Amino acid sequence: MSKTIGIVELYQHNEVLAHYCQLLLHSDYQIYVFCNEKLFHQLPKEIQNSRIIWHLNPDEIKRSDFIFAHEQDIKQCTCTIVSTVFSDFKAYKSINLWSKSIYVLHSAYTWMEPLKHIHLRSGHLITDFLRLVKFILGGHGSARQSLIEGAYKIALPNDMILNHVKVNCDPKHQNKLISLPFGAYYNIENHLKKTDTEDSFKLVIPGTVSREVRDYEMVVQALNKLKSLDHPRIKIVLLGNSENRYAQSIINQLRAIENEHLSFEYFQGFIEQELYDNTLEQADYLLLPLKKYTQFYVFRESTCLSKLSGSINDMIRFGKHTIASNYVRIDEQIDATFLSFTNASELAEILQSLSKPSREINHSFKQYTYLKLLEDFKSQIDV
Repeated sequence: MSKTIGIVELYQHNEVLAHYCQLLLHSDYQIYVFCNEKLFHQLPKEIQNSRIIWHLNPDEIKRSDFIFAHEQDIKQCTCTIVSTVFSDFKAYKSINLWSKSIYVLHSAYTWMEPLKHIHLRSGHLITDFLRLVKFILGGHGSARQSLIEGAYKIALPNDMILNHVKVNCDPKHQNKLISLPFGAYYNIENHLKKTDTEDSFKLVIPGTVSREVRDYEMVVQALNKLKSLDHPRIKIVLLGNSENRYAQSIINQLRAIENEHLSFEYFQGFIEQELYDNTLEQADYLLLPLKKYTQFYVFRESTCLSKLSGSINDMIRFGKHTIASNYVRIDEQIDATFLSFTNASELAEILQSLSKPSREINHSFKQYTYLKLLEDFKSQIDV
């Protein structure tokens, strides 16, 4: 009889849930998924209609009540992957008692050593200080520590973050740490098709348009430097929700420099997964102007060392050639394929001399296939 693996995702990380579902569907495990109804309907149809046994939480039911109501179902799982936790710590802690729990950490510093990575922003000192007081007095740090202390395993997004955490964070959790990537490379024929003309380039920047994670100002500066230069025809696609004041400012700046060789596309509101994936498929390059540090609550996370951007998972999923900030690191094979920049001038030089990327299968991503990730997953757990 096959073992049962559970996945609990009661927030909005639909791309992570979809990935873990696809990963386990390549195995002979029985799969239970506990997620909210809205998230379920955002998943690809092939996952919705698969052999997975679904336990769906309607909007009117609190997360904690839903978890306690499914105690017996979770107890049937040999181990349970908890892919996101922001609150309701008491309810999630119960999962430790019912099943071998694997907690996925999206922000390693915030979970493992928050007080060593406090960052009160100069323009938000009072707000951030009050948030820190709330964090401490509300017991959020101790609640997180209690969760991972009772966990069977602690999963991090890739080997690079795993190795960094092993060296730089509290060693008491060393024996629990595993690597469980958020994305897998699945090459299909459609990824190799391209309908655009040969003298044009589609560059896609995935993710919500905001100042917290990506440096859009640097992109605008680089494009401004191209105005007086001969360069290929370029289309920049902002593949994320742009319904905020900052995004509108960036869009207005891009419109001001639009010309016959430089065009833009952006989206308002939520982007359906099918449209999101189709846009990524058609990209010549992904453009990842990621910032070196990001802020979560009042804690500073380090890009690619303690926290992984979802856009990197997009790169892995589609095996895309990538133009990225020079501190974006995944592993040696993939890093060697990057076109890297440190400032707007270097980015402008890259854009000015773009050439068509190969449409052949990108073997740099072979270690991220579902079968390889499943093999690694099984080797790290005793299930």
